[in-house]
Amino acid sequence: MLKDMERAKDRFLIDTCDHQMSVELAEGAYTHLRFAQPKTNIYAYGIMSWPGYLTICGDTPAFIFSREPDMLAFFEKCGEIPDPVYLSGKLLGQPKTKRYSPDAFKREVERWLRETLEQIEDEDEREFLKIGVKQDLLRSVPDFAEEALPRLEAFEAEGHRIQDPFEWDLCDWDQAFLWSLWAITEGIKQFREATE
Repeated sequence: MLKDMERAKDRFLIDTCDHQMSVELAEGAYTHLRFAQPKTNIYAYGIMSWPGYLTICGDTPAFIFSREPDMLAFFEKCGEIPDPVYLSGKLLGQPKTKRYSPDAFKREVERWLRETLEQIEDEDEREFLKIGVKQDLLRSVPDFAEEALPRLEAFEAEGHRIQDPFEWDLCDWDQAFLWSLWAITEGIKQFREATE
């Protein structure tokens, strides 16, 4: 997860390096901040808060968080590095925070292979299973979830099949969600620095 967060932060810093903040409203718990590069809306975003709520929207998916009366203070208490697990639990509705990941597919297949190999004593069977997994599952990892589950369900090597692959976690954090968390964290920090 840390690697995903670092990648999202790097992307955020590149995307917003020329952004300027404008304070549209700052009256107690009511805040409207806008971050954009002059004369364009590319990667522009706004942070709005009102008692008990904070939303981010713009050239990013919209997310609405709810937790405490002062949501700017709430995000500040969350620390310098946003925690997607904790913060996703503060979202309203069911926005998409995770998506299928070829890396997650590979991790789950490798985990299954390790666990299965622990149960096999015959060395030839072990080697043939490794070859089957490499050729059928890992040589060309599916780019889409719609390809991943059928491939896992159809896999068979040396009499071994994958049981219940639909229960596997083939997702990683969505980069747009992580980008938005960084935008909120860095935006609030910039706002506080400007108003101190």
